[in-house]
Amino acid sequence: SGKVIMKFSPNISTLFHDIGPLGERYKHLLLKSQVTFETIECQFPYQLSTNQWSEIFKECKQLGSIQRLPKWNLINSEPLYLHFKWIPNFEDYRRQILDKTLNYAKYLNCQKVHLMLGDVLKDPNYDANYNQLLDLLKKSCQLLQNENITCVIEPLSTRDNYYLQSYSVAQSILSNLNQPNLKIMLDVFHLQRLHGNVTHYINELKEYIGHVQISQVPNRDCPLNEGELDYKYILKILSKTYDQPIGLEYVSKAHDNFDWLINFINL
Repeated sequence: SGKVIMKFSPNISTLFHDIGPLGERYKHLLLKSQVTFETIECQFPYQLSTNQWSEIFKECKQLGSIQRLPKWNLINSEPLYLHFKWIPNFEDYRRQILDKTLNYAKYLNCQKVHLMLGDVLKDPNYDANYNQLLDLLKKSCQLLQNENITCVIEPLSTRDNYYLQSYSVAQSILSNLNQPNLKIMLDVFHLQRLHGNVTHYINELKEYIGHVQISQVPNRDCPLNEGELDYKYILKILSKTYDQPIGLEYVSKAHDNFDWLINFINL
């Protein structure tokens, strides 16, 4: 038929936000959702211990007689800015953030990690900061490469002093470091807010993209809601170069039944 079957990966950190606890959101997705997803993603799985996750997985299998739980597609590291006011050396970063991220990624068998960076006031030490950050990213990628984990970095539009607020800078970091497992997270919400010119950036960045997330602008809600972005068009463009599950990192409530996805399964 020549149609492209799109795959999607719901983000349990943003979806169903009227259901408080993360574990309950996971259960809601598996046991109440009308759509079965092969993969899921999550910003901070650390809200629950791995033992608590094990209990939740067990419960879902029993209650839903589910043979195969969805695969974890992506988790975030805890942000650098929560732990450090500066760019730390690798050992400190590893001890405070990366070891825990790696433990969870291995436990969840998750192949992608979003390395969340820190806040940096641009001057007067911008160049020194840049070099320190590159060093930190390089060593982090090398450590995670041993576990076959892809690292992604993401320009953010929602945090004023966040270090990375440009897709061009993200691209130059990748070119500079030349680490095979370091990629760009293309979050179309942030891309639109930072730059616009979405088609141009998708084409420009295609070989650098390691993960894609979508939501509508300006409200970060369902991609099909009224807003600045025409996702029927954007997903058609993306489908030419990106064949992995696309992260649904949008804000919704428990009654979200994903019926809008019917519009996108076949493009």
